[in-house]
Amino acid sequence: MASAGPDWPVEVLAARAGLPVRTIREYQTMRVLEPPVRRGRVAFYGEAHLRRLALIARLQERGYSLAGIRDLFDAWAAGHDLAGVLAGPDGALAEEAPAVLTRHELEAALSRLPAGRIGELVALGVVIERGTDEYGVPSPSLLGLIEDAIANGVAADDAMAVASAIATGVRGIASTVAATLTEALGGRADDEATVQLLRRGRVLVAQATSRLLLHELGLALTEPSSSPAGPKVAGLAGRLRTGRRMPSSHARASRSARRPPDGE
Repeated sequence: MASAGPDWPVEVLAARAGLPVRTIREYQTMRVLEPPVRRGRVAFYGEAHLRRLALIARLQERGYSLAGIRDLFDAWAAGHDLAGVLAGPDGALAEEAPAVLTRHELEAALSRLPAGRIGELVALGVVIERGTDEYGVPSPSLLGLIEDAIANGVAADDAMAVASAIATGVRGIASTVAATLTEALGGRADDEATVQLLRRGRVLVAQATSRLLLHELGLALTEPSSSPAGPKVAGLAGRLRTGRRMPSSHARASRSARRPPDGE
């Protein structure tokens, strides 16, 4: 006979979902999983919670962070257009999905970059050749950055240098993190807890990398080089900041730590 309502303790939900109990607690803390039904001091879960966990897993497989999933669920509950949530406001971090483009679509997306230089993007891994007329683009926003930079007067060579720095840096991070975790967890490859750790870790590495990059880029803009453009960039830095800022005392300490002592 079917149950009339939620009647599983958290351990049963965790077993059915194939997740550690701590992961379910984390999802509740992040507000992506509905709270349990309480009877007295005991919490119970049901099929609706299991379906939500399956949906969270599918979204994580597509690369969504828990914060992004929470925004999606909140918007959905409020009846908002999910496309607007994915796009995000100007200057804000937004989720993005990889794209598959034809050669014509790729050249249109990079209309200001000489077509002969697309091969350089393939070599960098920014664009992936998938067939005769099919290209995978892991990060469409990087193509947008190249196009926007050139449109605003940045030389194609410099725009490509930025793309190369991003692609090379990301590949180095991925290689180091993967090698370290593989060595540390190699003997536990069949452990479900290890699988869940790596699934969460993949998303957390992406979040940490993007946030630290924004932080470091902000520091670099507020401490420009001694080139002629330096003072102008410094003046713009305050207008470029978006989102949360580190407390000023921490920012000052970070900047002081990066400055060499007098006389160097």
